[in-house]
Amino acid sequence: MDDTNDQTPEVEVEEVETPESDITDWEAEAKKARGIAARLRTKLVKATEVKKPAEQKEAKGLDNADYALLMASGIKEDDEVELVEKYMKKWDLPLRQVLKDSDIQEKLKGMRLERDVKNAMPSATKRGSSGQIDNLDYWTAKYEQTGELPENFELASAVVNAKIQKASPNTPPWRRK
Repeated sequence: MDDTNDQTPEVEVEEVETPESDITDWEAEAKKARGIAARLRTKLVKATEVKKPAEQKEAKGLDNADYALLMASGIKEDDEVELVEKYMKKWDLPLRQVLKDSDIQEKLKGMRLERDVKNAMPSATKRGSSGQIDNLDYWTAKYEQTGELPENFELASAVVNAKIQKASPNTPPWRRK
């Protein structure tokens, strides 16, 4: 009988341990589940937001990589870049496909030829002039003879400063012109 009494307390001890392990804090479990759901919801929102700026970026225009590709293709002038960008938006095509188009290539060649012709023509002939009139020495000599200053403010200031330096007693004689 003693053996039976010894076994009974052990069984009671096991029963006492089992109910303690079965007791769970349902409020804590609910908070944990809400936290996990909130994190997953945040991840989902961030994943969808990342895709939207990429689509908006393409709609805005050219990025640095596109400008590098244009420079490598020989398109350096602003009017040429604007033309390519205009056709990218109009045709809704990527930059590489727009650059391969023969119509765009012909328009770019025409723009370059027109710009080269315009730059090749002289703006005015200088046959009747007596040399360069933006020279400081020329205007200093003319100021000493006639007292007339040039219309350019910076050049007029330089002429007056040269005259003051020439007449200054602090300037050594070998520096005076």
